Amino acid sequence: MSFGFMGKPIDRAMFVQTPFTTGFGTANDRGPWTTWGPSAMPEMLAGVPEETRAVRSTAMVEDKSPLDTVHIHGPDSERFVNRLIPRDASRISVDHAYYTPW
Repeated sequence: MSFGFMGKPIDRAMFVQTPFTTGFGTANDRGPWTTWGPSAMPEMLAGVPEETRAVRSTAMVEDKSPLDTVHIHGPDSERFVNRLIPRDASRISVDHAYYTPW
């Protein structure tokens, strides 16, 4: 069931476009859409059995564009980040992302 945006159908044109928006729109012309941050995303492209089978037998691409980004900088930033994540922050390259458990 989709309630759209505040109970109304979602007008995708009013949301931020991601690199996947066009492809999702083609694959999901009739399906329900939902909002995620500033973006509109399809709730599902096929059905639960079809998507489960696809994930188990092939590869999955997922649009994470709406995820929040946190920029941490300063002289103690590496030490601070090392207290937040289970990985050694000195091994994360500049301009690379790291998904955290929080």
